[in-house]
Amino acid sequence: PSSFAQNAVQELFGGKYSYVTTCSVCQTESYNPSEFLELDLNIQGKETLQECIQDFLQEERLEGDDQYSCSQCLKKQNATRRIAIESLPPVLNMQLLRFVFDRATFRKKKLSSYLQFPEELDMAPFLSQEKSDCAIYDLTAVLTHHGPSAYSGHYIAYIYKKDSARWWKFDDETVGKLSGKKLQLAADETNYDGSKPRSKPKVSLGHQLSSKAYMLVYTRRASDTSQGDFGELCEPPPCLQEQVAADNSRVEAWVEDKLGTIRELVSNGEAIQEEKRRLFELLACGRGQSFCLFIDCDSQGITVSLHWLLFMHICDAFWQCPADGWNSFCLEVSPSAITIL
Repeated sequence: PSSFAQNAVQELFGGKYSYVTTCSVCQTESYNPSEFLELDLNIQGKETLQECIQDFLQEERLEGDDQYSCSQCLKKQNATRRIAIESLPPVLNMQLLRFVFDRATFRKKKLSSYLQFPEELDMAPFLSQEKSDCAIYDLTAVLTHHGPSAYSGHYIAYIYKKDSARWWKFDDETVGKLSGKKLQLAADETNYDGSKPRSKPKVSLGHQLSSKAYMLVYTRRASDTSQGDFGELCEPPPCLQEQVAADNSRVEAWVEDKLGTIRELVSNGEAIQEEKRRLFELLACGRGQSFCLFIDCDSQGITVSLHWLLFMHICDAFWQCPADGWNSFCLEVSPSAITIL
């Protein structure tokens, strides 16, 4: 397998940032590098995505019990700590923290506040240092959660397909193109829920507004045509395509096997129902008449109720010979029993 195939997730979604801690006394900085596949953004009290990113990068103070052990001062000192984004991936995932812990109830709750986010995002102001690579990202997918609770609900994905320049909606097994070439997320969410529209903040041009989005996916724009585009980067290598095709074949074979079993069970059930119907017709008699059914009978007979007959038939024991070797029996049923059933 190619190196891309072996590291596809990290190559596409992996970025790097560092926790930078600065001693307030000697100004010594320490760096703790880390890799990420998504940025977890707090949305509580925020109105725009840019505010969420700024909050993510916000400097915090380490004081009191949280003092920093400075390697230069050789003792604990007051300090500041911040996150410095060093490199961004081709596909930038942003997790909007809509599900938060409620200390009053000791349960998770869902935040249904509106958040505005741009269709075109410039990440250059949020990088720790100026990069030569393009930092312009285009919105290419939005994942939404419908429902008031953090413990249940329904998920819908909106994905932009570049070759058709259209947005698609993925709602379980229902997949379809959205009307128009622009994503109208706030309107689609209202139409889906059928709930009474809430008062919404004004949406800036080139932005989307949502109270249900919990993940945003942005794709980096190529700085020039010589660099190609993300579509070429996303094309899976042949070895991965072959593996996916093989997995799909196994799944399709498993589904067909299960469907065959279901069809067989349905067919058997229909046959049993048809046999019961035939049995009722066989036992039918006029009002006030007595009726006896003889099967391979001789001079002896056994009188039984229709309930017993049907029970034995359902249990597939009606056609079996008795254990003591009877070779004949008589089934006598009164019309009243047939009427009751």
